[in-house]
Amino acid sequence: MSDKIHGWASISFRPTHGTAKAVYFSSMLPQDKRLKEVFWVSTLISKLPAFENDVLSVRPNEDDSDGNHDVIIELNSGHTVGVQVTEMTYELRRKRENIRNEYLIAILSEIKSRGIYSTQKILFQLYFKTADIDELTLQKPEVLIDILVNEKLSDTPVIKDAGKFRYLIERVENGEFCIPHYNNIGVNVDFDSLPRSFETYAKAINYLSHKKAKSKSPWLLIWSVDFWQDKHWLGDALIDHMKMSLTNTSFEKIFFIESLDGDGPFQANLTLHTIKE
Repeated sequence: MSDKIHGWASISFRPTHGTAKAVYFSSMLPQDKRLKEVFWVSTLISKLPAFENDVLSVRPNEDDSDGNHDVIIELNSGHTVGVQVTEMTYELRRKRENIRNEYLIAILSEIKSRGIYSTQKILFQLYFKTADIDELTLQKPEVLIDILVNEKLSDTPVIKDAGKFRYLIERVENGEFCIPHYNNIGVNVDFDSLPRSFETYAKAINYLSHKKAKSKSPWLLIWSVDFWQDKHWLGDALIDHMKMSLTNTSFEKIFFIESLDGDGPFQANLTLHTIKE
């Protein structure tokens, strides 16, 4: 593995002006944790020709505590295969996602409590200029909704810099919302300066290796809808690190699946890596 990859970082960026527009797809991933785990194992099985005609069912384990299987594959032969399923994501990103979800709920609750309604579908997109830190300073939801109410919508999207954040307000001409929404107002939040480096990914893998050390499952399935953003510059470096970090674990087989989320993009970008067999 080349040392040139170390110290590099990638920063998420979504264009918001010119001819570029934010595009959203219907999520392929179930919200429920157990259903999400079954989804990924079913996706794995579809990519393993040896199991193509031998699987009777894929079901969640009723007791997945203390290192037990997350998902159980039942085979026609009567045998079963237990699988541990986990997402590859680093801790700061996990914290940010929790903050984002709570913030979205608070913004939508403010819209609901004030009885705000739009006759036409509109998108309210917020971009926060965040750094690689745990604590965030976010505008109060009532301040954001004041901005939304006071802006005059036209055929041209409103794009403005408000200091610590930027916002985009535009009409949604066609289709259904694939983001949280209420009363024809869709809301999305991006933390657009959160760096991703080889080191942040490697730490996530090392943590995962430690966390799953006492697993009772013969198979481990790791999934990610983030890695695709960086594979063009990470190359095989992270896959090599996975093999180095996870090969000596007790798992008989380890798989890594990566793709984008979204109906269409998911199938087109799905890639299976065998880490241990």
